[in-house]
Amino acid sequence: MEEKFKKQLCLMPETHNRLNQAFVLFQGIKDNYHDELLFTSNLNNIIQALRNVTFVMQKELAHTEGFENWYKKKQDEMREDKYLRWSVKARNHVVKEGDLKKFSYTKVRLKNHFDTELFGDRLDHKISLGHIADWFRQKVKIPKEIKDYAIIEAERIWIIEDFPESEVIDIIIYCFGLLTNLVYLAHEEVLGINSLACEKNTYVSADEDYMVKLHNTIAEGRINQISYSSGAIMTRSSLRITLAEDSFNEVYKRYSKLEAILELSKVEAGDLPFNKIPYHIETAKHFLEVDGSIMPTVFLYFTDKPPIIQALGFSRPTDRYLIAEDIAKKITETQCAAVVLVTETWHGKMPKNGEKYIPASVQKAGESISVFASSPKRLDRYSVEILRDKNNKSIIGEENHSKNMNPDNVPFFNRIYDVWADVEWAK
Repeated sequence: MEEKFKKQLCLMPETHNRLNQAFVLFQGIKDNYHDELLFTSNLNNIIQALRNVTFVMQKELAHTEGFENWYKKKQDEMREDKYLRWSVKARNHVVKEGDLKKFSYTKVRLKNHFDTELFGDRLDHKISLGHIADWFRQKVKIPKEIKDYAIIEAERIWIIEDFPESEVIDIIIYCFGLLTNLVYLAHEEVLGINSLACEKNTYVSADEDYMVKLHNTIAEGRINQISYSSGAIMTRSSLRITLAEDSFNEVYKRYSKLEAILELSKVEAGDLPFNKIPYHIETAKHFLEVDGSIMPTVFLYFTDKPPIIQALGFSRPTDRYLIAEDIAKKITETQCAAVVLVTETWHGKMPKNGEKYIPASVQKAGESISVFASSPKRLDRYSVEILRDKNNKSIIGEENHSKNMNPDNVPFFNRIYDVWADVEWAK
């Protein structure tokens, strides 16, 4: 849980400013990954910015007691790192000789909404995203029933001669992480102040892994997702919910039962998040009663702080792919202990061997409120049947509980469980 620190005066403000400026430059990398001129310009800037952090630190702390011996040990450690040695050489090349020699290509793959790769290839990076969609539709024919659920991913890769097996920005992020650690250790070990309480600390939090978050942010620029059926570049649609205090009165007025229902959220007995299910079920039923529909919402639960709540936009079938991917990323950043998804779902029959897969949203064999509760060890689904009268008004029907489901059969959750399987803190 993030502690509430009293802000402390930064005793190395110029160094910390340079580090924060490097953080900002990553946004330019992300925004221009597919534009060679702008990407190269931002790459040159960030290479120089990283080297400037240590230049400024040495000047700013030169007369600080203990710094010289401390920094000499750190320098010896940094000289042993091949990527940091490269960053020094790269900075000298960029400043004195010109751009780094690099090459690029676009890695493309076709996926369905189960995140299964149907086809992959490597294309010239000069081919536009629009042409990539056309090329795929000519090259790969898929059943019409899943066209709206198929996604083309186009990932731009940049490689330098020194490390042909690595993406150059992954190397830059690695070096940046070591330099960030150096600056924050200097706060603690040389200046004796809490680095997280420093007034200049803007991007590092006890609640999120800033390195994972940075990788995820860059991936949003590196990888474009394209709808197979329309050829349109797909965009995210999610909203982190926070309410101002003066908004609560309006909310309580509209949802008259909400205050009583919220008492259910305070239940602590039982395993998280399964002990919160009565609250989520009753809230969803009340929202359906008042609004006639439910906004799909994800709750990221923690053992030591309030949940993060994100409202989701499911306007297209493929949106579930993007949103599930984003939630999985958020789990890696925050190390959340459990996830709850509240949504309306369509029912349908799974195909038998040899039969075509037809999505439930096409079959529309039934409708329900679904509350999926998941932890690293368990996935349950709680459903409430929705019936409709002749005026299409919703009527609450039978409730069901499916325990210990296989995440591989729930497309939204298989990415989440892939994340939990890969990290030590979830085991």
